Amino acid sequence: MQIVLVHTYHKDHKILSNITTKYYESMGYKVDRVEADFLVNEEATYRNEFINRNPDADYLFHIDSDEVITKEDMLKAAAIIERVQLDVYRVSIIDYISPTEVLKEARIHKPIMAVKRSKTRFTTNRNVKGCTGHELLPINIHHLGYLTKSQCDFKINNYMARYDLHELGNVTNILNKELKTADVPQEISIIIKEYIELVNPHSSSSVEA
Repeated sequence: MQIVLVHTYHKDHKILSNITTKYYESMGYKVDRVEADFLVNEEATYRNEFINRNPDADYLFHIDSDEVITKEDMLKAAAIIERVQLDVYRVSIIDYISPTEVLKEARIHKPIMAVKRSKTRFTTNRNVKGCTGHELLPINIHHLGYLTKSQCDFKINNYMARYDLHELGNVTNILNKELKTADVPQEISIIIKEYIELVNPHSSSSVEA
């Protein structure tokens, strides 16, 4: 299984992409990534490019660079995918609004997380055609895309520029939902701490690694 990471040209996103790439590579996964400008091309274009660039992969995990999965959950997902042999899967996503706070309720990540290379192609974002199954994997994605104000502002401005009212509404909805204290896995805590220190080296993160 290979990992496909897509990140935007925003400086915070590049920093996070470098951290998450090293993280996945440390687990032994091959990581293929690209800097995407969604004002030029649809997300589906980049994801299909990765499918074509990785002809030997049985499965590709399509993960944004601000999305992190623990090693335990990666192994669990791989075992289930190997056994069940569907083409596509969904997962639960935990949105971090601060290093210690997340949305009270996890979202079900509608976009596809794992795609069998030989059969599928993306149509819009992570919606796919020519596939079987949309099983929900019992794992979590830790979404770090709302940790900094500049990230949030970039998302809003980007969706406004693209006239993508659906995604703009999703961002606004997420930022206004009820929060709870996060039960942060240690490896996720380490990533958050490193990221916050690199984005704002003068900040004092409350995350303990």
